[in-house]
Amino acid sequence: MTKKKTPSKKPSKSFTFLSKITAFFRNRQNQTIFGAFLILLSVFLTVAFISFFYTWKQDQSTLNHFFDRTLPTSNLLGKIGAILSDIIVFKGFGLGAFIVNVILFFTGSRILLQSNLKDSIASWNWGLLGMLWTSISLGFIDKKYIILSGVIGFELNEYLQTFIGKTGLIILLFFFAISYLIIRFSIDPDKIVKNIETKKKEKRNDLEQKLAATQNENAENGQQKENITTVKKSNFESSIENLTPTIKNHSGGSEKEKNATEISLEITPTKTTSKPEISDETIKEVEVAIEKIAEEKSLTENLSDKLLKDFGEFDPKLELSNYRFPTFNLLKEYNESISVDPTELEANKNQIVETLKNYKIGIEQIKATVGPTITLYELVPEAGVRISKIKNLEDDIALSLSALGIR
Repeated sequence: MTKKKTPSKKPSKSFTFLSKITAFFRNRQNQTIFGAFLILLSVFLTVAFISFFYTWKQDQSTLNHFFDRTLPTSNLLGKIGAILSDIIVFKGFGLGAFIVNVILFFTGSRILLQSNLKDSIASWNWGLLGMLWTSISLGFIDKKYIILSGVIGFELNEYLQTFIGKTGLIILLFFFAISYLIIRFSIDPDKIVKNIETKKKEKRNDLEQKLAATQNENAENGQQKENITTVKKSNFESSIENLTPTIKNHSGGSEKEKNATEISLEITPTKTTSKPEISDETIKEVEVAIEKIAEEKSLTENLSDKLLKDFGEFDPKLELSNYRFPTFNLLKEYNESISVDPTELEANKNQIVETLKNYKIGIEQIKATVGPTITLYELVPEAGVRISKIKNLEDDIALSLSALGIR
């Protein structure tokens, strides 16, 4: 009996797709192209983000008109840079978005240098967590400028504060920061304590070695001094010490002279210098002259009265005697009525209507109340427009109007 051939299993589509991707990245040319692309993309996004912080107000009205070539953008990298910055920075993570650029740059450099990509995957994970943490922290620190934290950081900050409050959010942010540092950099408190102890021991050993070295030096210096003080005796002194006394017998001498020698010493009296006596006549009496001190005249009891008598009263207008007060003709008369510029009102109305049309909000009626400094515009939306929609788009509408000079 012939055995039936088992049909071979065809590889799945996902497996074939992954195999194609791996085969693509194994080629060295493709690796260099992709690595260079990531590096240039990081530079592109960095320039766009930096320019967006200076030109985001001017570019708010042009974001919804991407294909309209008549509306120019102020961003250095054009409409694409403005739209990417608005999505990643303003509607995303704020300043934390720069972490993405750093990770893209290092990933591209690792692909170019053919280094281990496992480190780049780990850096992506830690970088995204750090980006989220910085966005929430900036949203907590400064709520006025949403661009610093982004919409995601601002909304997450408000959401967390409703449940755990401000103090709870501070504790939570500190906890995540400490845990991030411990896990990312593998910080071990036992190792830190051991390192501190080893450093202390090394310092003690160094001090002990220095003290021992100084003691040895002092001992060597003492021995050298003792050797210097012990001076050798000269040959003349040693010969004198070795001499033996010899006494010769003289003729005609007595027995006493034979037995002993007489030594005669002459005493020369020293002249004593007598001090001259001081006679009483030489001492003259010293007379002490006592001078009388002139008594100082006391000041008058009231100094102000004396000054008034001497100099008279002070006239503050004496230096400006030729000064004349201004006349009432110099004053400007202001009209009590408030001037209204109809062209300005019409232009502001058109700008408000146009910006609201961009958000698909129709206006039925506009009422303007002109004040001395501020003009108040009251808007009535068209029928069918939900108020919740207007509240959700409140921040975007305020930003687009503030870019046009309207609050």
